[in-house]
Amino acid sequence: MINIYASPIFKDVPEHVVDKILERKYKLLQFRAGALIAMQGQTYRTLYIIDEGKVRGEMTNEEGVNVIIEEIEAPRVIAPAFFFSTENRLPVDIYAVTDVTLVAISKDHFLDLLHNNRQVLINTIRSISDRNQFLSERIRLLRFGTIKSKLSAFLIEQMHLHGVTDFTIAQTQQELADLFGVTRPSLARALRQLEESGAIERHGTRRYIIKSPLSGIIPGGGKSKY
Repeated sequence: MINIYASPIFKDVPEHVVDKILERKYKLLQFRAGALIAMQGQTYRTLYIIDEGKVRGEMTNEEGVNVIIEEIEAPRVIAPAFFFSTENRLPVDIYAVTDVTLVAISKDHFLDLLHNNRQVLINTIRSISDRNQFLSERIRLLRFGTIKSKLSAFLIEQMHLHGVTDFTIAQTQQELADLFGVTRPSLARALRQLEESGAIERHGTRRYIIKSPLSGIIPGGGKSKY
């Protein structure tokens, strides 16, 4: 295991303590890039923590329309809010974006872990609360936001993630369009509008420079966490 110690679940827990509480109570699962890890509607009986790589959550509706909900990188936890729900079924398909290694912990073992380590319990509750906040904001933007506001929210989040106003994103335009649930031409039009307004500069297809505040474009204002 490489990144498991940095997982939000184990924040402020010493590495030797993590080793002790996980001893012989987990499995390592490996997937090649593009592989389906778990299916939408599947019962979520084993908690997945990403040790290496990146995964993507995709949702498909009755009409077959596909929307990328988000991409998750190591060392984050996959769908912690659904692990303890009464109807604990995954709401999305989980695909490996890169080669991925997961640490898989059964529900019984994880419940024992929560019972025996207060810090892990606190971290888990915080992680679930943060995910609920993210999902609420995601639904709000998908339901009420314009394409430009969705794009602005994403760029604000990337700016805070990188800590600078000049950054390169991992997604192509088509991947961004899928993330926002819009067509690529519509996304390209929103990008042009942001450029023409002087809010951003774009160099190539993935490098962006934030030139002026974008928060006023987002419904409700403020920083959005994508």
